[in-house]
Amino acid sequence: MRRSTRVLVILMAVMVMTLIVSNIAATKIWSLLGIPADGGLIVFPISYIVSDMLVELYGRKIANFVAIMAMLMNLVAMLFFIAVVNLPAYSGWDGQNALASVLGFSVRISVASLTSFLLSSITNNYVFTWMRKRSDKYVVRALSSSLVGRIVDVMIFELVAFFGVLSFQDFIIQAIGAYAEGQLVEIAFLVIVKDNLTRHVRWWAEDDGSYVEPEE
Repeated sequence: MRRSTRVLVILMAVMVMTLIVSNIAATKIWSLLGIPADGGLIVFPISYIVSDMLVELYGRKIANFVAIMAMLMNLVAMLFFIAVVNLPAYSGWDGQNALASVLGFSVRISVASLTSFLLSSITNNYVFTWMRKRSDKYVVRALSSSLVGRIVDVMIFELVAFFGVLSFQDFIIQAIGAYAEGQLVEIAFLVIVKDNLTRHVRWWAEDDGSYVEPEE
């Protein structure tokens, strides 16, 4: 297998893993400096890192294709989880309620999650590609694309999942908090690993001469 293909497969696997794990982790609500945050917050920013690397290395079309496949695989996983939750529990097993509380995704939350992920990923990839023509600094392109992509993510997810469920004031506070919290985590990832990680991945993909620079 060509090394550039191997890198693409790895990045696709990480994207699928990130989406599935973040949706399960989101059932845990924890305190971030006194502000409620879901557990997916520490996992989901990885999807933006992977999206940026995919656009940088393989172009926007392939990055969008990976996002679509990740969404479809997450949908399949959700359907299997729902089927497992609804299997008749054995009389001697007392973990049904705990299992259902973690894997029993509501339809509204599931639709919000999948829709916001796909549209925010496509937006992120478009902005990153647009910024490639305007900045030669990877960090600037990555941060700009995630800033815009996360707006789409939060707007769609919060509207579909919580509008009408929370009071308007609580809805606005939660939406702003979700955006700010997610962006801070994204910036932390960017400062710590993003530029170096992408540089090393590009070196590995190019090492055997099979890598072709994307047209976009």
